[in-house]
Amino acid sequence: MKDLFLAKEGSDIFLGVVIPIAVIVLLLCGLGIWLSAYSKKRAADAEENFRRSNIALLPKSADIVPYLNDNSKKFFDVLKRALPAQFIIYPNVCVEKLFEYRSRDMLQMQDAYADFVIFNEALMPMLVIDLFDTSLVSLEGINRLKNRYKTIIKNSGVPVLDYEIKEVYNLDELRREMAAAINPIRTAGRQD
Repeated sequence: MKDLFLAKEGSDIFLGVVIPIAVIVLLLCGLGIWLSAYSKKRAADAEENFRRSNIALLPKSADIVPYLNDNSKKFFDVLKRALPAQFIIYPNVCVEKLFEYRSRDMLQMQDAYADFVIFNEALMPMLVIDLFDTSLVSLEGINRLKNRYKTIIKNSGVPVLDYEIKEVYNLDELRREMAAAINPIRTAGRQD
């Protein structure tokens, strides 16, 4: 009888102490694994945010810009004069860095650059401007080459303005075309 009592007491200790401790240990291990993965994701997000926040530290429409040919430099200067100060202009922007996209879209945007992207003060893209030179290739030819990534940009809600390289730019014409591209409904009924 004494052996039976000790056996019952041993199983009670096993059920009452060992199993709950084992469950707690397993839960703590799972929590540790989850926290480790969570902290790695947070560190990666913090690194990405730091990289993006450094973009905001750049001066607006900086005089020192990425590589621009003479036509792009001339247009950049005109664009700076055409826009109010609250807008930020970046030339040669890598399209795949502008948007969140599905993995299959990544291949279509790989190595695609927008000639100019106009951002608002919150660094949200407002307009993508693609320059083209009709002396080299037609607009249809350019659109055929760039159609895939332009479609992705347009589907994201950011308008794309194809603008022809010119010897002399008309500021009012450029402003009207940008306004029509950004807000076509508001400018459709206006006649200047």
